[in-house]
Amino acid sequence: MLHEVYEQTQLLRENTQLLRENNRLGEERFARLDTTLREQAIETHTALRAVAEGQRRASADLRALIARIDALIRWRGDGSGSA
Repeated sequence: MLHEVYEQTQLLRENTQLLRENNRLGEERFARLDTTLREQAIETHTALRAVAEGQRRASADLRALIARIDALIRWRGDGSGSA
């Protein structure tokens, strides 16, 4: 009986050690994943800011083009330009 208790104690120690090792590995994986996600969030934010800036520029360019076309239409419409 004492031998069985000793074996059970050994098994419990081994299980505890395996659980601790598993927890340590899980924490390492979580830390790497957390770092990766933070890096990706920064990259995504940077890309979205660039897209937004590009859209603002395109919108401004489009407004300028429309203004030029309107001016050209008005210029031709008042008889000043050749049709």
